[in-house]
Amino acid sequence: HSGDILRRSSTFWGSAGSVFIALMLSILAGLLAPLQCQVHPNGLSTMLSDDAVVCWEDYFASTDHGSMVKLSLAACLMPITFGVIAVKAVLELPKRLKRGDAQFLRTYFFLFSRFRMECYWYVL
Repeated sequence: HSGDILRRSSTFWGSAGSVFIALMLSILAGLLAPLQCQVHPNGLSTMLSDDAVVCWEDYFASTDHGSMVKLSLAACLMPITFGVIAVKAVLELPKRLKRGDAQFLRTYFFLFSRFRMECYWYVL
């Protein structure tokens, strides 16, 4: 059964990667929303998406905006991690192709399926 589990996990990660790529812009827009502020004539800055939230009033206090910024910056690790994994996959592709590693190709199919093999690095 262990070989079957490995085959299914590569399919799962390939599917999860496809979904993540499809939702990447929405995810990044949501993560970066607390950092997008607009200045008003009275000198206060509020979030672009919610005028009720004052930006940078007292960052270290437990204000709504401060909490949102901290959570947003922590959550930015998710797309950064995805990017690191994509770079690692691109760097490993030639070596894995020479070995005939089908599981690697199944796992990262969502990255490389859009480009010819000569242009695999376009993923980045």
